[in-house]
Amino acid sequence: MNAPALPASAADYITHIDLAFELMVVLDASGHIVRANAAACDILGYAPHELAGRRVREMLHPDEHAAMDALGAAVLAGRPCRERELRWHRQDGREIYLSLSARWSEQARLVYASARDVTAHRMAREELKRSQERMNAMLESIGDAFFAIDRDWRITYANRKAGAFIGVDVASNVGRCLFDVAPALEGTQIVEQYRQSLTSGQPAFFEAYWEPSNTWVEVRCYPTADGLSVYFHDITAKRAALDAVHKSEKRYRNLFQQAGDSIVIADGDLRIVAANGRACARFGYAEDEFLGLPVSAIDGNHAYTPGMLDTLRAGQTHLLRIAKRRKDGSSFPAEVHISRFEDGGQEYFQAIIRDLTEREEAERQLRASELRFREVIEMTPAGYVLAGADGRVLDVNPALCSLSGHARAALVGQPLDDLFVDFPWDCLAAHDASGAVQGIEAILRHAQGWYVHVVFNGSVRRDADGNVQGVTGLMSDITDRKQAESRLHDLATHDTLTGLPNRALLQERVQRMLDACPQGRAVAVMFLDLDRFKEVNDSFGHELGDMLLCEVAARLRKVLRPDDVIARLGGDEFVVAAECTGTSCAEAIAAKLLDALAVPVRVGNQEVAAGASIGISLFPHDASTRELLFQTADTAMYGAKRAGRNRYRFFEPEMTLAAQARMALEMALRPALGRNEFELHYQPRIDLRSMTVVGLEALIRWNSADLGRVSPGEFIAIAEETGLVVPIGRW
Repeated sequence: MNAPALPASAADYITHIDLAFELMVVLDASGHIVRANAAACDILGYAPHELAGRRVREMLHPDEHAAMDALGAAVLAGRPCRERELRWHRQDGREIYLSLSARWSEQARLVYASARDVTAHRMAREELKRSQERMNAMLESIGDAFFAIDRDWRITYANRKAGAFIGVDVASNVGRCLFDVAPALEGTQIVEQYRQSLTSGQPAFFEAYWEPSNTWVEVRCYPTADGLSVYFHDITAKRAALDAVHKSEKRYRNLFQQAGDSIVIADGDLRIVAANGRACARFGYAEDEFLGLPVSAIDGNHAYTPGMLDTLRAGQTHLLRIAKRRKDGSSFPAEVHISRFEDGGQEYFQAIIRDLTEREEAERQLRASELRFREVIEMTPAGYVLAGADGRVLDVNPALCSLSGHARAALVGQPLDDLFVDFPWDCLAAHDASGAVQGIEAILRHAQGWYVHVVFNGSVRRDADGNVQGVTGLMSDITDRKQAESRLHDLATHDTLTGLPNRALLQERVQRMLDACPQGRAVAVMFLDLDRFKEVNDSFGHELGDMLLCEVAARLRKVLRPDDVIARLGGDEFVVAAECTGTSCAEAIAAKLLDALAVPVRVGNQEVAAGASIGISLFPHDASTRELLFQTADTAMYGAKRAGRNRYRFFEPEMTLAAQARMALEMALRPALGRNEFELHYQPRIDLRSMTVVGLEALIRWNSADLGRVSPGEFIAIAEETGLVVPIGRW
């Protein structure tokens, strides 16, 4: 690194710095070293050529950069820097502290700087500070309050606990007289003891009551060369504890006498030294008779062996279930908890005795009840299961083995989830805290691979947090009922002839399609009416007509996609619903439907051409609701019929007007017969050769009171479709 050129005016200074023992450098205005003396090289650990041209800022600790920038700006502004401590990095990475002084020479346009290595001084200063902090921390961390005073009663130190105890911030009053800071001390026994300790030079230890805080304190005073060091701590709790001990002993005596169990205490020689009232009553002894008896007098055949006594002396306790003997020689079953304790250096054994007569009777009854329960469970026709908190089977009955096809050994230990298709844990967890579970349906996986529908009734055991800890339940086979329900559901939602969805199921599925239709796509609903189906029924009979309908349903299903919906509304009316991209997609589907019906259908020995008229309406283009979609598709279907049949037509708004006019015509046609609005016109038939009348044609005319004269071409087709043509013909 090349150093900048050195002005001639700095030559004398250069000669001087080379002889100096302190670090001395010459810097240019940008902070680069122009010249550094040997001391600088030694202190910073660089060779002369490594320092030359190096920027001083690079050798500073990053935390000092801001301070160096401010210092450099001040020096260049003509304000000298004196004894500024900064942290530096030597070439070997070690940190040192230098006290820097610098000034700017306007004439030479250079900065002359010198520095002293103050690392050792800085370290000593910091160590002293740390030592003081450790001492203060120690005094702050001790459990006692502490303060020190000189012989003039001036405070020289106090920790925070002292201030908290006296009720004054003593630490911030160092140097003031103790009585000025805490006047409540004046005239107390505490101060009198302080004076005696200062005068005698002997430590003082005493307890005193500090009235301002209603506190008892233990005080220790230690005379020092400068005055007195005082430690004191709160013993209010200790004194309260002693008082509590006395009260506890009294309570223990009361509890000893009032305990629900019999309590007997024996000494190291196993002779009874104390017995509560319940023990005296239980064993039939007066208290003075009881005391001094050997424990063998009430222990029946049980003996305290040396091994048992050794384990008691080792700190163990014993829980025994043995027979105890009364004064009259009778015995009773008992649970005895034996422990050892010492009091006043003496060894004692305590026995807490609980009469088990009632418990054993209850246990006997419980065992009998469990036996009866097991007999009932084994004989019940419902499947029984008991599972633990981990969901594994603990017990089953023969009925469940039969229901599942598994042996008991194969079921016990297996997770319930393996036995069921999906065990309803969520339903069990949702029940209330009573744990009762009623009418939960589940599906059992039979060993042979088929499914068994069951209804689960039982109870759920929970812990204190409400988590399921176990399940007990009875399961009844409802497979036949579920199959019947499924058949009823099919009957309610499907056409009995073709097996296609009926109107109710169609409406449900189409509504789901509309709700799920993505933006930019459409749902096409197509109303399909067979052409000339009435002629087939009239010509070949209803049985062949039904066969035709079933074949039509099969063909339509075959050409539709899996997600498309097809339904039969009744008669020869079918409906197809399909999601599509638009008009062209719907046209393609309609064309497939017509093609499927173009091939003649063989019905019995007859071949029948089953053409159809299809009306198409698109959601959301033509209709925004399901009801309107069906209505517009139906209108379009009639448009297809009027256009010549065996074709499809998309809904057009004009069709609505035509449909309304057609409906008005149909509504007027029905009462026309009763109103006698029809009349006949007779037209002769003439043989042109002989010019003679050979017959007459009867032509019907309709003079509607509301619509005026209506031509046969307008109303005859409607009469045929509505079944009115027969009564009109008879007329």
